[in-house]
Amino acid sequence: MNSKLTLAVLLCGGFSGFASLAAQPVDPPADATVPRLREKLKSGLTYSGLVAVERLGKLGPAAAAATPDLILALADSPDSMTRIRVAWALGEIREPVGQVGPALIAAMADPEPGVRTSAVLALIRCGEPILPETRLALKSANDLIRLGAAEVQVHLSKEKRELAVPVLSGLMSHPDAQIRLRAISCLEVIGKPASTVVPAVLACLEDGAAEVRIAAVRALCVMDIDDGAINAIARVLKSDSSKHVRVNAAEILGVVGLNSKVALDALIEAFADPDDRTRARVVESIAKFGSAVIPKVLAAAEKESPHDVVRLSALDSLIQMGPAAAPAVGELLDYLANDGSWQVRHRAAAALGASGVAEPSVLAGLKRAIERDPNPDVRLVAETAIRGLTPSDKSTQTE
Repeated sequence: MNSKLTLAVLLCGGFSGFASLAAQPVDPPADATVPRLREKLKSGLTYSGLVAVERLGKLGPAAAAATPDLILALADSPDSMTRIRVAWALGEIREPVGQVGPALIAAMADPEPGVRTSAVLALIRCGEPILPETRLALKSANDLIRLGAAEVQVHLSKEKRELAVPVLSGLMSHPDAQIRLRAISCLEVIGKPASTVVPAVLACLEDGAAEVRIAAVRALCVMDIDDGAINAIARVLKSDSSKHVRVNAAEILGVVGLNSKVALDALIEAFADPDDRTRARVVESIAKFGSAVIPKVLAAAEKESPHDVVRLSALDSLIQMGPAAAPAVGELLDYLANDGSWQVRHRAAAALGASGVAEPSVLAGLKRAIERDPNPDVRLVAETAIRGLTPSDKSTQTE
C-alpha cells in the first residue's frame, strides 16, 4: 500500500487489534472446513468464534460461503474488536463482491475508528473489482463513507484518482480534525491532478490542528502552485507556533521556493529559529540555492551578529553547499584565523574542506589552525580538511 495513504488511514486510530491479527497467522487444521467454522461463528464472542473468524479469513475466497455470516457479525456484533476482525476477514475472502463491498462500505461509518480503518483497508485489499461499489459510495450522504471511498479510489485507481478530488475538497472543512487530515493526505497522494483545490489547501495552513497544517504544507509541495502559495508557506515558517509545522515548511521551501526571494529571506530569517530540527532543515534548504545566495548567508554570519545560533547555522549551510561555497573561501579563512568563537572556527574549517578548493592560501590557513588553534576540535577538523583536499600530498599532512 502507498505509505502516505496508509499513514493517512491509520491516523484515524484504533488499529492495534487488526495489526496483531495480521501479524499472527494461524494455519487452519485439516478438519477446519468452512461449514465447521460457520458453526463456530454462532458462539459469538467466545474464543472459538473469534478463531473461526480468523481462520475463515486465512482461507480467502475459498470461504466465500461464510460471507453472509460474517456480514451479519460485522453489522450486529456489539464488540468493536470482533468487528475489526470480521472486516479483515471479509477483505481476505473478497467474494462475492456484490455482498462484501456494501457491507464494508457501511462499516466505514462505524462509530469505532478501528473498525472504520479495518473496513477501508479491507476494501483496498479487494482490489479493482470493488471500485464500482466504492465509486457509488463517493456520493454517499455520510461523510465518513465518502472519505473512505475516496481513499479506496485514490489507492486502487491511479488513472482516475482525480474522481476523489471533489469529495476530498469538501471534507477539508469538516469539524473533525482527523477527517480533515485524511482528506488532505489523500490529496498529497493525488499530487498535480489535485491542483484545482490549491486555494482550499492554502486555507488549511491556518487550521487549528498542527497535523492538518503539516499535511497542507506537504500537499502543496506536489501541486502546481504560484508565488502566492510559496509566500504563504514562507509565512508559516516565520510564524507558526508549532516547531513540527515549521520544520516541514523549511523543508518544502527548499523544494518549491528555489526561485523565490521571499522563500530565501524567510529561510535566512529562520537561522534564528529556537528549534534545532527546524534550523537543520533550514540549513539543508538554503544549501540547495547554491552559490548565488552566499552574500546573504555571509551577512547572517557576520561577527557583529548578536545570535551565535544564526552565525553557526549560516556556516552550516556553507558546509552543506560543498563546492558551491567556493566563492566564500576568503571569508571562511578569516573566520578560521580570527573569530573568537571556537564553534565558528570549527565550522569554517569544515566548510573549507567541503569547498574542494585546494589553493595554497587555503592549505596554509588550515595548517596554521592545526599548529596554533587552542581548541583541539578545531585542530582536528582542520587536519581532516587538509587530508580531504590533498589526499596524495603527504607533505601537507601532520603526523
